[in-house]
Amino acid sequence: FVARKETKITLANQASYNGMLGVLLLLTAFIVPADAVVIVAAMLFMFVLVVGIYGGATVIKGIYLFQAFPAVIGLLAVFLAH
Repeated sequence: FVARKETKITLANQASYNGMLGVLLLLTAFIVPADAVVIVAAMLFMFVLVVGIYGGATVIKGIYLFQAFPAVIGLLAVFLAH
């Protein structure tokens, strides 16, 4: 899928970063008090979105698709579920 070594490393780092945030979001659902879950989850998704936009603008455009776009979907899911 990706031929350049630097890009593969960037995507691998991004995947581990996103995975850790995903685990944190799941833990949020079980550890954070119920009235704060929506706020904490929204803040985490906004953090991912901001970092994704910055990464897409400064590193590779694929970050928009692999990081910023899923964060937008997550934000929408949080607000629609609330």
